[in-house]
Amino acid sequence: MSSLTSFLDSLLGSGTDSSGTNRKYICPLPGCANRPSKLSGQKKMEVDIETLIEEGKPINIFHCWSCGGAGKSIYSLLKQINAPESRYKELQEILKYTDTSTHKQKPTKETFHGTLPLDFKSLQGKLPRYDLKLRHAKGYVKKRGLTEDDIIKYNIGYCEEGKYRNRVVIPSYNNQMQVNWLVGRALADDTFVKYEQPDASKDVIAFESTINWSKPIILCEGVFDMFTIKRNCIPLLGKTIQPELMKKLLQCESKKVYLCLDSDALKESIANCEMLMQMGKVVYMVELKDKDPGEMTFEEFTLLIQQVTPLTTGKLMKIKINKI
Repeated sequence: MSSLTSFLDSLLGSGTDSSGTNRKYICPLPGCANRPSKLSGQKKMEVDIETLIEEGKPINIFHCWSCGGAGKSIYSLLKQINAPESRYKELQEILKYTDTSTHKQKPTKETFHGTLPLDFKSLQGKLPRYDLKLRHAKGYVKKRGLTEDDIIKYNIGYCEEGKYRNRVVIPSYNNQMQVNWLVGRALADDTFVKYEQPDASKDVIAFESTINWSKPIILCEGVFDMFTIKRNCIPLLGKTIQPELMKKLLQCESKKVYLCLDSDALKESIANCEMLMQMGKVVYMVELKDKDPGEMTFEEFTLLIQQVTPLTTGKLMKIKINKI
C-alpha cells in the first residue's frame, strides 16, 4: 500500500480499489451525506492515487458520483472538508509539495516548553497557619468544588509573585510527565484578566498524563469544566480541537468521543462534531442550556451525559437548521 493510499484511508476511512489507479471511498464532503440520493453512504467518491505533475503541482483528480463534488488535488479535498493543519503537513511530506494557493499557513507561536513558575507553592496537605495567602488560595479551590484528591492529582498550586501573581496555578503534564501548559486563575472574580496562560501555541494535548486513550474521551473548554467532569476529560483551552489532539484522536483506540462545549459555542461544536464523524468516531454532542460544566456538580453533569445519544448525520443537520 502506497503512502498516499494509507494517508487517504486514515482520512476517509478504508477504501477499496476501483478501475485503473482509482480508489473508492464514502464521500466526506459536507453536503453529500445529507443529499437525498440512493447513492449517499456508499463508496461513490473515486480518487486517482497516481499523482501526475501539472505545471509543477501534484494532480490527483477526485469525483463523487453521488453529490458531484470534485477537484484536482488532495489539497483541495482537505480544504473542502476543513481538515486540521496536521493533515496538510502529512500530505506535504508525502507529495513533497505545499499548495500555498489552496492552503495558506498561518504564522504560529512557538511550542511551550516550560516548568513550574519559580514561586509556585503546592496546595497539597496541611498548610502553614501563618501563610494566609496560601490558605486563601486553597479555600478558593475548595469553594470551586475540588477535593484534596483533585489537588494532588493535578498538582494545583499558588503563585504570589511574577506572571501568575495572586493566582491558583494548574499545570498540565504530557504523557512523559513534563509540563506542557499552565493555567493561572485569579482569586478575585473582579480581576480584569481572570485567566493567565503562556504566550505560546495551544497546539498541545492538555492533561495528557491523566488520559486513558482506550476509554471514551470527553472534550470540554476549560480546566474548571474538566474538574467537574472528572473522568477522562481533555480541556481544549478554547473552542476548537487543535491539530495534535485531532491526530491523537484519529490514532487512539477509543471510538467514542463526547463533545461538551459551552452554550455560546454551538457553531464550533457543530464543526468539531462533523470532523470527528468524518474520522469514523462515534460522537456524542452534550448540549448545555442553563449552565456551563464548570457551574454544575459532578452528579448533575453525570446525569446529563448519561442521557445523550450518539450523533447521526440527520440529527446534526437538524441542529444546524435550528441554529439558522
